[in-house]
Amino acid sequence: MNKEGYWGIDVDGAACAASMTLQGGSIFLLRAEAGEVSVALFTQTPMPKGKSLNLDVDGRMIKLPATLLDKRTTVFLDGALDAPSLASLRIGRTLRVLLDDQTVATMTLEGTGFAGAVDGVVACSKGEPGWWGKGVSRDGGAAPADLVYNKEDVWTLIPADKPGGCVAQAEVGEGGRFLQIIRQNEDVTVAVWSSGPALRRGRKGVLSVDGVSFDFVPAYDGKTYMVLDGTLAGEPLQALRASKGVEVSIDGKVLVNANLEGTGFPLILDELAACARGEAGWWTPNATVGASQ
Repeated sequence: MNKEGYWGIDVDGAACAASMTLQGGSIFLLRAEAGEVSVALFTQTPMPKGKSLNLDVDGRMIKLPATLLDKRTTVFLDGALDAPSLASLRIGRTLRVLLDDQTVATMTLEGTGFAGAVDGVVACSKGEPGWWGKGVSRDGGAAPADLVYNKEDVWTLIPADKPGGCVAQAEVGEGGRFLQIIRQNEDVTVAVWSSGPALRRGRKGVLSVDGVSFDFVPAYDGKTYMVLDGTLAGEPLQALRASKGVEVSIDGKVLVNANLEGTGFPLILDELAACARGEAGWWTPNATVGASQ
């Protein structure tokens, strides 16, 4: 936590995230990857539908394309803030967040150490240490030694910052790509992130498990993170649990192809659920990885 007591900065894969909890329990977040900054908002109740994430900074409006996830309780910027927008946000005293023309959050930035949080999350994303602890490792994301893995030494479980959440993560191949299975309360989804080159962007995603395919809409957070826009339930989730392998492709091009046999799967799904409920287990030390110092 910063000295003002409002902002915390944590390592988040190949990026760093600065967050502040607002009145009512919503969380406003800045996510920086290699110096590029995006924004997100997590709310306790569903937000109205919208396509534009608008930031009213002291009366100056910044209009941005947005993606809604998690039954409209998560919204994040598609892409990164340009330099003028980030500079305008950094010196702001008050901020109002809107979806299209509907206000979804308001906050006072003055006195919270916000400018330092912006500078800090950018520095952290470039691997620099500071009051937040260590920055992103030079090879991207948390170093393997910093995480605890299952007995098969394949899957790690990372308790999420948002209450009720946990992420199961496994490296796929040698290209610095990772498969994630994300659980938030009862919702489960799949994501892919890269610690190296940018991920291919596209409009049509396909999740294939043992030859059975399910279409999905991909949503992107920065250049190296893609998440299924929606949740897995019913047949897709049952198929994933019973599968021996999983493949994720975008517009016909494979992002990841993972063999699940001998990796501790599907037990990891049960452990993921326990982690999301806040239960202790072999994964418990991961809750402190990247925590603010």
